[in-house]
Amino acid sequence: MPTEVARSDNHVITADGGVLTCRIFSRPELTAEEGATSARRLADTLVAEVSRPGSPVSALLLDMRDGPSVFGPVTRDMMLELLTWSTWRGLRTAILIGGAAIQRLQFTSLCQSVGDLAQVFDDEQVATSWLEGR
Repeated sequence: MPTEVARSDNHVITADGGVLTCRIFSRPELTAEEGATSARRLADTLVAEVSRPGSPVSALLLDMRDGPSVFGPVTRDMMLELLTWSTWRGLRTAILIGGAAIQRLQFTSLCQSVGDLAQVFDDEQVATSWLEGR
């Protein structure tokens, strides 16, 4: 059973065994600055949770299906920083996307920048299997 770790204006982070899942929600009323601030909070929470002593986290799932279909340069830089960090830590990171082509393009580009430990998926079951190394 997943345990809630954190909640913000546009995301919820849960832990279930070794997988830390972050569901991101689109909130059109948030300004670009507020969205970037929330993205920074999200990244800081994920890093803190993974880095705490005794943390069982071995993988991240970023669920963007209900998130914004596009992100700006500040959020892109933060996401690149997060993916670079998770790769450096040896964490598999699956990004689960919705149907927006631009979302796929942006996240595919980010994943290609950091290597094989970050991948884009449009099927939750396939993403989960990949996170578990199957």
